Order: sequence, then structure tokens, then C-alpha cells
Amino acid sequence: MPPHHGAPANVRIFIHVISGGQGDNLGFGTDEGMEMGLVAGAQVDGEPVDESSVDCIMGGRHGGGGVCQHQGRAVRRGSGGGARTGAAQGGTDVVDVGCDLLNSEVMNSFLNVADIATSGIVSEPALRAIYDAYAATVARMLTQRWHEPVARMAAALYTWHIQNDRHMFLRRALLGWPKARKSPARPQREADFNEVFDADFHTTGFSRHLDPEYACDGGEETCNHVRRFLDRQDEDLLGAFWSSLVTSPLEYVRQGEVDEQREYHLVESSRLQMAQLFSKGLVVEMVWLINHANHHTWQVNYLFEAAMFGSILDGGALIGKLDRAEGEEEQDRKIE
Repeated sequence: MPPHHGAPANVRIFIHVISGGQGDNLGFGTDEGMEMGLVAGAQVDGEPVDESSVDCIMGGRHGGGGVCQHQGRAVRRGSGGGARTGAAQGGTDVVDVGCDLLNSEVMNSFLNVADIATSGIVSEPALRAIYDAYAATVARMLTQRWHEPVARMAAALYTWHIQNDRHMFLRRALLGWPKARKSPARPQREADFNEVFDADFHTTGFSRHLDPEYACDGGEETCNHVRRFLDRQDEDLLGAFWSSLVTSPLEYVRQGEVDEQREYHLVESSRLQMAQLFSKGLVVEMVWLINHANHHTWQVNYLFEAAMFGSILDGGALIGKLDRAEGEEEQDRKIE
């Protein structure tokens, strides 16, 4: 009996893609569909995919350029800094699990892990296992390799989640806080993509200790690395920015009461502080803080885990929508 027998339609489509189906008739003959198949070790168009084909499909032939080509090689190998940046897809999808379920979104990198896709059942243990796997894959990128260009881009997902109204990150984190872990990971963990997922895209449960040089002491609000960093700076704005990213959001979600004005203040303060840091030329300092704040959300304060569960517990009220004004879709249909 095939693994997708009896699974929901969106799960069957995903398995069709990653198991080597062409997917064109389903609308998934795309770069994204092929990328998922390649990560899972599948074939494309019924033929085994060799090294050069992977680089071509995920790189230059489809117009991705040098960065995508490098990422394609790294994801295929499951090693190197690029592999972790490939896993940063989880940093986008972790807060959208709930709305993607309601939207039958098959490209959510949490929902299409085999722990869920083979059964079609989204369980709390499966979500935690997948969460820990992605948290491990991005740990070195956010701590040791924070200065690399793609690491900077991936870490910016955190500020994007806070400032993007479509994701309602603060509200989701508040709703899901009761289900999130309250103690920092001790020790903090890291691993490569091909170590946390096997060839069938199941989680393996594997990870290793993050190098003590890069692991912080797990202070939920201000850890030893951040204190040392801020002590070397003359700019108070950096401390205020850390507060907007970590301390104040934690205070908000812990109080357990929805406060739209507080959410607005947190969003606007982080936006203005980023603009001020840019204007003062403190870009490198800002990037380090964003990366380490991102690391905290994965393994120290678990705000990402809270948002993940909050996206499911919101009763459908925070379903993700296209970034367009209400009523535009209806207007487009009338024009057609």
C-alpha cells in the first residue's frame, strides 16, 4: 500500500512531488516542487538526478544565479553554511503552520516533513520534533556564521515576522505561549540538514552540542553574549533595539492579555530603531543583534514555538492572506 493511501489531497500531492512524480499536471512542475523533490532524494521526470542536474535545476538554468546555485549544491550535500541557509525556510513557515493547514498549503516546510505527510496527521509530538530539527539546522548560521550574506537575509525573517501585519507574530506568540517550552535548551543544539532529516524526509532526532564558544548561557532576556556585546558599545540605541526584539515581546506574551496598542508600539519601535541604526552606520552591530535574537526565539525563549502553536490555536482568526487590500480580488473577478 503506498504511503499516501488515504491521506488528504494536499498530502498526496506533496508525496507525489517528492517521490519523483513530474507534477506538471498538478501545477507543481515548478522550481519549488523540484527543490523539494531533490531535498528528499527523488527523481525528476523519472530519471535519477545527478550532481550537475541539481546545480542546474536549482541554479543557473532557471535563472537563479550564483547564490541559488551555491545553495543547491549545499542543500544536496547537506553540509556547509549554505545548507543551513536552505533550512531557513523553516524560519518562514514556523509561524504559518496553522493558516497553511486551513489553506491546504502543501509547500509549508513543517507540514511536508514525512513525520506528518506520510500519515496526514498533524500532532504535537511531530511538530515539536520538526521544530527542534529546524532549530538545530539554523543554530550555527545564527551564532557562528551570522556575518555571511545569506545568514543576514535569513535572520531578517524575525524582524519581518514582527513588522509584517499579515503574520500577526506577536498575537500568535501570545496565543501559543501556554504550549511553548519555558526553559532554554541546555545545551543548545546544532546539526546539518541531512543529519536531522533522513533520505525519506523523516526527522532523525539527531543533533550535537553547539560549540560552547557560540552557545550563550540561555538568559531569556539578556544572555552573557548580549551583555558582553552591549558593554562594548557606546550606543544606547542598540540596547533599546534588543529590548524591542526580545525583552518587550517576552513581557507581552507572558502577560497573556491581547493588547493591540502594545503590539502596535512594539512593531513601530523596532521599525524606527532599525532605521535609526541604519542612519548611524551601525549595520554590522544591528545584524549581530538580529541574528542572536533569532537564535533566542528558536532555542532560548521559544517564541517561534509559541507562534507555531498560536497559529493553530487562533481559531482561524489569523488566516494568512495575500498582501493586497480587501476587496481587490472581487474587483479583479469583475474586470475579468
